[in-house]
Amino acid sequence: MIDVSTDFWHVADKMKTNYATWVSFPSGKHPWMVVGQDLGLKIGEGIAHWTWKSRDFPPSTLVGTLDPVDQTAPTFKVQIAGVNIIENPNVYYAYILNGNQKIPCQAIANGGNIDFSCVSDTGGTLVVTENVFSGWKARIDGKPTQLIPYEHWLAVKAPMGNHIYQFRYRPWDVYLGIALTLLGGVLAVGLWVWPPRSEVEPQVR
Repeated sequence: MIDVSTDFWHVADKMKTNYATWVSFPSGKHPWMVVGQDLGLKIGEGIAHWTWKSRDFPPSTLVGTLDPVDQTAPTFKVQIAGVNIIENPNVYYAYILNGNQKIPCQAIANGGNIDFSCVSDTGGTLVVTENVFSGWKARIDGKPTQLIPYEHWLAVKAPMGNHIYQFRYRPWDVYLGIALTLLGGVLAVGLWVWPPRSEVEPQVR
């Protein structure tokens, strides 16, 4: 039996990491979403009555389940408040793909800002499990680079060696919103500096 007042927080806290990681909670409990968002977790397959057409939820590295699991398996992490937390092997938020080999990268993601460095001896395809939309831009070592098709995730060509990767989500409506905000500020200042006239000046004939 889960106590909403405490156990949701304890379970969600066990899923916190120092880097971006998709997580998923036992289904059917809406408080998971609220608690997870308050803790800054990236919740993958959440509680929703809709889905994106031709899109998948990103795979979760950490999964909380109420189902029984083999607690001797290397994927088992901890049980708390009746919830078993397991770690899916070979599932990463960001990684360099070379053939069947995945080199994990520990990214820091904050809204539309993703930053990290990653090392590869051979190079390959850098994949970030965020759904790609128009408005995403990528840089390698501060230089713009083109996104490449890879399923429906963000992806760029990863050169060999240690490099810094940056992804930014800046759709056109963001700039429109900034422009309208600035315009509103200018109008507000104008109305404050130039108050309306209290009387109408008589016309001279």
